[in-house]
Amino acid sequence: MKVHITKTLFYILFIFLLGGLFYIVFLSMGIFFDEWGIISQVIFFLTCSAFLTLFLKQILTSFEVYTNKIIFPEQKKFENEIGELCNKVINFVKYNEIFNIFLKSLSESINNKNIIIFYYQHNDIYTLEKNEELNSEILNDKNDSLLEILKSENSIKIFDIYNDIKEKSALREKLLSLKFKNIITLGNSNEMLGWIALGELKREKINPQNFNKMLLKLADKLTQAIEHARLYQEAKRESVEKGILIEVGRRISKSRDLQEILNLIVDSLAEIVPYDAAGIFLIDPEQPRNMTYSVLRGYSKKSFEGVSMKVGKGLVGWSAQYGKGEIVSDVSKDKRYITVKKETKSQMVIPIKCGEDIIGVFCLESNKLNFFTGSHYEVVKTFASQAAIGIENARLYFEIQKKEELSQEIKKASDIQRALFPKKIPRIPGYEISTFNQYSMELGGDLYDLKKIDGKELGVAIGDASGKGVPGAILMSTLYATFRMGRKGYLEINEVIEKLNDSITSLTQPDTYATFFYGILDIQTGIFRYTNAGHNPPYLIKSSDGFKKLEIGGTVLGFFKEIKYKKGEVKLEINDVLVLYTDGITECKNKWDEEFGEKRFLNIILKNRSLAPKKLQEKIVNALHVFAEKSVFSDDISLVIIKKVSE
Repeated sequence: MKVHITKTLFYILFIFLLGGLFYIVFLSMGIFFDEWGIISQVIFFLTCSAFLTLFLKQILTSFEVYTNKIIFPEQKKFENEIGELCNKVINFVKYNEIFNIFLKSLSESINNKNIIIFYYQHNDIYTLEKNEELNSEILNDKNDSLLEILKSENSIKIFDIYNDIKEKSALREKLLSLKFKNIITLGNSNEMLGWIALGELKREKINPQNFNKMLLKLADKLTQAIEHARLYQEAKRESVEKGILIEVGRRISKSRDLQEILNLIVDSLAEIVPYDAAGIFLIDPEQPRNMTYSVLRGYSKKSFEGVSMKVGKGLVGWSAQYGKGEIVSDVSKDKRYITVKKETKSQMVIPIKCGEDIIGVFCLESNKLNFFTGSHYEVVKTFASQAAIGIENARLYFEIQKKEELSQEIKKASDIQRALFPKKIPRIPGYEISTFNQYSMELGGDLYDLKKIDGKELGVAIGDASGKGVPGAILMSTLYATFRMGRKGYLEINEVIEKLNDSITSLTQPDTYATFFYGILDIQTGIFRYTNAGHNPPYLIKSSDGFKKLEIGGTVLGFFKEIKYKKGEVKLEINDVLVLYTDGITECKNKWDEEFGEKRFLNIILKNRSLAPKKLQEKIVNALHVFAEKSVFSDDISLVIIKKVSE
């Protein structure tokens, strides 16, 4: 704009001077137009001067063109080559293609292969011939004065490296030593995109001033091509990213294999964010201070040998500890970085979160300085969210599968446990018997046993192991198996209980115990000998009236060895009822947290003593359901009722 204004002012001034000169010459020659006024004369001479100025300009321009053709015969050809190159670069949308065609065509035009392009977004140089001396450390030194000057230029400008830049600079010295002469900045009004360094011009018969103009024109086209390619790449990246994320999401919803999901995520990410190494590191749920790698790319097999992966240690551990992500442009200047891969120059870490919980870290590494950008960070952040969903889905599926497997195992254990109980109630002449058992869970801690002995006696046992569910079931099964192995015909009842106590004390933990009641009924006489090891005392309901608690025996099983137990004896008369039960009945609670209690239980038995055992059992169970207002009780319930109906 300045140039055009200056030229316009020059031509106006020249026209006035030329017009004035003509006017003075005409006056000195005595030639003037008496009949014209002074204004008309001035306009006439200025108009003539203007036409004469334009005519002289055209003559000078033609002369300059003709002279240039003689002095610079290659100029026109060079301008055509640059024009063709401008048209070429603007038609490509891939950075590599743009830079390669630019380097190749320009090197042919200036007859010099000593050209480099440095593009800030990739933080890398593009050359025709690899130059090991221009390494990434020199090109990314933030303190270098030449780089500061170049980065501050948000326009297209040409610098003479030797004459225009006097500041001390390692990059300047290196470029001069490699015989580079000029630097052209590539920038727009918003940002600095990069720069081009050129060697000495070797093509002769070209006007140096026009040469620089053509280079600036070419740089402008290259800048346009870069911006065009960047817009295209961003649009393509967004499209590809959405497509990949949709596919990843679809695969995640179908797959339950965590390793397959994480491999898919890391490999899909490579299509959007180029990396030299990547890993997903998960926090161990069992040991939250420890981390393990689940997926690795770009690392050698021995990379992590001797490296302790801990929360809070290294950049990955730091991200896991604080739940923050970070881009480290130069890992050599970050004390948190632990060297795993020697070639790594920059790193990016992003936490993997499930809600507020940190479950792992996504890590990417590059062999280039300043490689990762904010857009890379946002992309990886999205993939980290996908990883979190995949991990959580896989873990939930695993837990559900474990629960299902455990449920199946418990069901099998429950079937085995129930198989321990009498498959059918023994038929005893003169007696009616009824039994009831309901567990609060699949497995329970209650047991009962009825066994006919030599056709003359009936062995009756009931017990309650401490704990519910699996622990109670294991103790109950141990107790039952030991009892069945230990009962011998030649042993007294109390001796059977003493041996059972010693065995249980040896086999179980100190904090486990069981209550147990064992008795033998003489079928003919009705005499019932028993020993009670801390169990709820059974009731002997007399037909005449009243009742008796069968309490004689000793403490619970499993606390101490070599305990002596006593035995008791009662006699069942006709219509007497013997009721054995576990504490699940008396301790059954309603919604107000009140217990069913012994008193309510005993009243029901006394009130319905005349009923058959099966009917009495139904009365008791129905009363419990009404009291608790539920079908399944919160504790195991067992009930054995024996009634003598005749001699």
